[in-house]
Amino acid sequence: MKKIILFCILAVAIPSLSMGSVVDIYHLTEVKPNSDIDQKFVDNIDRVSLPFPKDSSFQIGDIPTVRGKYTIYKFINAFEGMGTFGEKIFHRLLVIKTDKNRKIIDAYLHTLEWIDSPSINLYRLTAKGLDLEEGINIRAFGFTNSEKRKINQDAILDNVLESKYQF
Repeated sequence: MKKIILFCILAVAIPSLSMGSVVDIYHLTEVKPNSDIDQKFVDNIDRVSLPFPKDSSFQIGDIPTVRGKYTIYKFINAFEGMGTFGEKIFHRLLVIKTDKNRKIIDAYLHTLEWIDSPSINLYRLTAKGLDLEEGINIRAFGFTNSEKRKINQDAILDNVLESKYQF
């Protein structure tokens, strides 16, 4: 009998005068056992023919997987933000690689509507020793962007509040 696993990843934002406290949630969309993140794709993300996949309505609509010994979890969130022509709905993709004990080995975070080079808004896990569990706070991941610059997660989450960003 297969066990159904439902996870959500939380980003608990700092209270805001305009919105109160906000809890952001990434919803699980896919679980791929016996897989791995396609590292070649990630390493060459700025050279990928866009959109990817070809029928995607986003610049980069997915981070593909290959056969491997891990389990890949894909999460998505939707949030309101300010675009070029006013408020619109944006989406973030969170891809997490775990071992058989759900210890997080690697993870990537990407905003699907990003219109510059995809690597500018591709973030990678830097934290070690995390377990994938219900309600884990996304700040624990210690994401760094693909250019190897540490991001200020508090500033990003504060910006999230200002733009009504909800997971």
